[in-house]
Amino acid sequence: MLGRSLYSILPWFSGQEEMSAKSLPSMVIKKPKAIIMRVFGVCVTYEFMNYLESYFVDNLPGYLEQFWGEANLTKNLTELKSIADLQADAPPILPVNGPREEVKQSIINYCNYVNDNSNLSSSQLSELKGRLWGAKFKKGALKVE
Repeated sequence: MLGRSLYSILPWFSGQEEMSAKSLPSMVIKKPKAIIMRVFGVCVTYEFMNYLESYFVDNLPGYLEQFWGEANLTKNLTELKSIADLQADAPPILPVNGPREEVKQSIINYCNYVNDNSNLSSSQLSELKGRLWGAKFKKGALKVE
């Protein structure tokens, strides 16, 4: 099947005839127990995303203090530093094994910069945000109504 085109695999989608509901194959799907969706730009309002972004910025110092030294956070911050190193105009992130308070401040400065320049976001920063939001949710500080 590897060498075949999409049109030969799906003859009802040949592009040569007009598509109609009758020409589409039917399938039965069981009702799921849950649906996992990506938050960004899919199912939330712009205002809610702004709220989450400002919540992240406001709570980042306390989160870093609380979870500093945790292996997953250290790995995430090291990866975030490698991304920051590629962005010439962004404030640098100091190596995680450097002076603790200076490193934390460099992370905060970088995150504030990226938050103000939304075109610079990365999966590593999204992971850090998700960690913070998840920790606050588990603690009851961030609630869903």
